[in-house]
Amino acid sequence: MKNKKYQPIDTSDGVVRSEVLKGFQFRVDDLYSRPSIDDLMHDPVYKHYVLPSKQEEIKRADAEKKRADEATTDLRR
Repeated sequence: MKNKKYQPIDTSDGVVRSEVLKGFQFRVDDLYSRPSIDDLMHDPVYKHYVLPSKQEEIKRADAEKKRADEATTDLRR
């Protein structure tokens, strides 16, 4: 708020970015389309703050699966 007047928010790219909450942003259209939490978790606009602990869990599981697959491949050689 400058001079005790509200200023319009620049949404030219369709994304609202908070000046108060660092990194918080959202698409105006998503307020209406209401994407699933899984979609938000992988979307570049939201992925930094939507379920970060679940994202880490998925990364660990993927890494473990990759290690298991590589070990299985090595055993078959």
